[in-house]
Amino acid sequence: GNGNRKPPLTGSQRRVRMFGVDRQVGRLLEAQFHYQYQAADGRLVRIAEGDRFVLLNKSNQDWWQVRREGEPKRSKPIYVPAAYVVELPETAVMASVAKRASLPGKFSASSLDIS
Repeated sequence: GNGNRKPPLTGSQRRVRMFGVDRQVGRLLEAQFHYQYQAADGRLVRIAEGDRFVLLNKSNQDWWQVRREGEPKRSKPIYVPAAYVVELPETAVMASVAKRASLPGKFSASSLDIS
């Protein structure tokens, strides 16, 4: 990559950047436990052990803003309890991408069951 794909940073992002937090953004997280809660907008958010998420923002030490892996960028982010997920090392991320490429059309039932 040439590394200049990033859009210009807003003021708030630039502040975060100084703390080096932006390195973690885009990391893959994996849920370690089952958890569910009702979001402020009334949606029921469920996470299950083994679910994977793309890290968007470590909002605070308890709750991180994420998007489910494989969902479009415009899909609504959710929050997961930081204590319930682990960051996957970069190598695991690469392995999962390579693995997925060789298994066309393999969807888990749960990922399609969004009501």
